[in-house]
This record gives sequence, structure tokens and C-alpha cells, in this order.
Amino acid sequence: MQHSSPLLCLPAKRLWAGLALTLAMASMACAQESDAEPLAPTDTATTDTASAPSRSKVQEQSLERLLPATQQRRLDIDDQAFLGLFLPAARPKALGSIILIAGQDEHADWPVLIGPARRQLSAEGWHTLAISLPERGSAEPGLGDEQSTSQELQYRTQVLARIQAARQVLEAEGGADKNLPIVLLGRGEGALWALIAAAETGSPPTAALILQELPHNAEGETTSTLLLEQWAGPTYDILISPAEHAEARKLQARRLAHNRYQQLIWPQSGHSDLKQQMLIKRVGGWLKRALSETPGNA
Repeated sequence: MQHSSPLLCLPAKRLWAGLALTLAMASMACAQESDAEPLAPTDTATTDTASAPSRSKVQEQSLERLLPATQQRRLDIDDQAFLGLFLPAARPKALGSIILIAGQDEHADWPVLIGPARRQLSAEGWHTLAISLPERGSAEPGLGDEQSTSQELQYRTQVLARIQAARQVLEAEGGADKNLPIVLLGRGEGALWALIAAAETGSPPTAALILQELPHNAEGETTSTLLLEQWAGPTYDILISPAEHAEARKLQARRLAHNRYQQLIWPQSGHSDLKQQMLIKRVGGWLKRALSETPGNA
């Protein structure tokens, strides 16, 4: 059952302060990650930085060159297009549709979870569509709390518009079967935005959530804890070992009577091809069980 109260019914100051801190920490963690590199090579000889394309644009251009055109979808939001990567289900009747949301500074075919999952889950019978987050502008020094909150709200609007556009593409790709369940799978900051999007009333609504390395803030009270108060649907929370906040998050789910919340603690060295295949196999198995227990999806 999905709660009907909107996300913004939470105390705005508390939520947005926590969200801003969580997103900042997620961006720092992403910058430190060494398991995967961007597609495009760096060019230290470039001197005209003002005219150079953004990192996200370079990544999109690389994907457009490397991947078949049949997988590419241009999603339009207010006359601004971004790249999504679509794969149809490898069966006559799809099990459902999955939107995969990469983390900040990652692309739609990121080699950790996002790219492997979009291919493997398609082979297992799901329509998949992978997207990236909008690029964040540089924070301007001296901004007051009100201006910072306004910037966060603008960015939030952009992200949720991308996820809604992805929903519409998947609904169209479903063809005659418009009632396929739509699942959100996010990684890092993408997991946080998947949770935010699921907590709101989407059309079509979110059927289940898969979250890998959902970020948390330094105080221990996670923004995800606040958001879980707004979402009670099937949730697969994938934490990387050692997962210091796993027990607290599990206990909070119990306090909220979130009976469809399940955790998976995954080894730190879980980014090899074989271990990613194993992880995605676990994800696919959980999804089938979770949706079979949901009224209307059995």
C-alpha cells in the first residue's frame, strides 16, 4: 500500500536540510569511487574550457557512438533532451518494466550494477530503461539558506521530471499491455531519488523499489528514514558490507510496520562481473516474489 500524503508534508526545513547534506555526501563518495571510470577519456590539452561540453554530454556522446541506435531513446523535458537506454523483455509477455537510475556523475550504462542489470534483467523478461541524473551546477558561494533550498527544489523538479518521462516511455514500449508494473532501481544518489519518486504519486505508480548504497547523513538519522514514512511498498535495500546503518534502518522499518522491506548485505568486493551477475540474479528473484505477493500482479 502506498501512502497518499505527499513528500512535502514532512517538515520542509528538516527534510531539505537532511536531503542537501545527504546529496552532498553522496557526491563526495561518488568522486572517491575507483571501481569504474567514465566512458570518455580525459583530455588535459583542452584549453578552451568555457566551450567544452559538460561531462554528462561527453558521456552521452560516447554512449551514442558505442551502443546500437535501437537501444537509444531521446527523452524530452521542456525542449531539453537526454539519453535513455532501452532494452525490451526477452519474452513474449514482459514481467514488468524497470527504470534504472544511475548515481551522480554516472551514466546510463555505468559498469557497476546499472549497465549489467539493464542487460541481464532484460534477458530475464523485463523491459529496462536506464537513465542518468541531471548534472549539478557548481554551488555559488555566499548563498543563503533560502536560495540554497530554491536550487535544491529546482534540481528536484528536474530529476523527478526525468523519472516521469522514463515512466511514459516504458508505458509506451509496453504496447497493448499498459498495466505492466513499473519498478525503480537506483544506485547511490540515484537510489535516493528513486525513493523520493516512489514516495510521491506517480503515473503509473511504482510497484517496487530496489536501492543500492542508499546514502545517509552524518547524524545517523537518514533522509531515507524520513522518506520511508511515505513509502510502504516492496523495498529491496542493498547495502555494501560493512553496513554500519543496516540494523538501524531495519529497526526503523519495523517501527513503521514496513513489512515489505528486505535487506541484502553485499560484499565490498562485489563489483566483479561474476558477483554482479549473482547480485542481479538475486534482484530478479526478489522482484518476482515481491510482485507475486502484490494484489493485481499475481
